[in-house]
Amino acid sequence: MPVTEPTLAVAPNPAPQVGTPTPTSTPIPPTETSIPWMTPEPTPFMGAPAEPFIPDPPDRDLQDLGRRLVKGYLEPESLVTAPPLTVGEKVDFWVSRDNGSVIVNGEVSHISENAYWIFELGFQPDPDDIASVADQFETDIWPVITDIFGRPISPGIDGDDRIVIYTAVLRTGVAGYFSAADSYSSEIRVHSNQREALYMSADRIDLTSREYLSVIAH
Repeated sequence: MPVTEPTLAVAPNPAPQVGTPTPTSTPIPPTETSIPWMTPEPTPFMGAPAEPFIPDPPDRDLQDLGRRLVKGYLEPESLVTAPPLTVGEKVDFWVSRDNGSVIVNGEVSHISENAYWIFELGFQPDPDDIASVADQFETDIWPVITDIFGRPISPGIDGDDRIVIYTAVLRTGVAGYFSAADSYSSEIRVHSNQREALYMSADRIDLTSREYLSVIAH
């Protein structure tokens, strides 16, 4: 007689009921913590410390510095004693141009307390403009420069306390320059003018412009 396998009955899942809420966990309300109010303490004021007293430095005496600091220092000597220049005097100077150092003919147009103002012939400005610029130089430029860097070695190679400001046509693109060769005798440096001098461009910058005195100051 055949054996019949038992049949397992599976209960069907109940159909979800529309509108029946899904059970959720109950939220725990936050607890309130009382924080006492604290008044912040004011930050104490700390003023800037007083600046230390710094006395004005003495005049920068290059000769004295050389005597004290340079081994084998030799006292400067006036190798060439040149007579003082006069207004209207013709002066020939070596000037640097595109083709090298050339002799340029100039004329002393003005003399101020510390400088001879010489201009290349054909490039002399109005005398009143020269006097005005020279006054600004003596009032605004010379005192500041000498206070910071000290006065030039005086009387220098030419035995003259004044410097020369020689305005002429210079090398292309050059507004002004200083030549250390002028501090030597022409026997040592052939193109030395044997005077303490600054060279300013006659065709690149205008005498009455701010740039002119700015270049001198630098």
